[in-house]
Amino acid sequence: MEGCLLSESTNATRQLAEALAPLLRPGDTLVLTGAMGAGKTFFVQALLAPLCPGQLVQSPTFSLVNVYQAPAFPVYHVDFYRLHSEQELWAAGWEDYLDGQGLLLIEWGQEFPSALPLSYLQLDLVATGEDSRRLMLTARGTRGKQLQEEWLNAVASN
Repeated sequence: MEGCLLSESTNATRQLAEALAPLLRPGDTLVLTGAMGAGKTFFVQALLAPLCPGQLVQSPTFSLVNVYQAPAFPVYHVDFYRLHSEQELWAAGWEDYLDGQGLLLIEWGQEFPSALPLSYLQLDLVATGEDSRRLMLTARGTRGKQLQEEWLNAVASN
């Protein structure tokens, strides 16, 4: 199941992320893909602003995983970019983040598709201008499809 959202500015991208935030729950997975500088970390920062107020959200490129605490669940912000193999991912304790207890946000998740959960929503961010983006959505599994539908409905009602 695929969908598409358009953003003409960074503020519009922030609003899209803020519309998704209240729909998220423990066990959900978002996979963010896109070229370097497409806005993956910016989207995560905007998404977590209402979920984890006051927490500094940074790219996990060098740490592999940053953990944040939302009021009801942990958030695992992961970046596969610097990993060279799926074996390296599993050796780093990947299974610890697949317990369904937290929200999993994965940048560069397309690098190791067989390591992803069965159900997730993928956001492919494509720069269409300096500040404009196209967010291509691909839902996998039951929850991924449900989350995509809920998000598209939330955006349409605003």
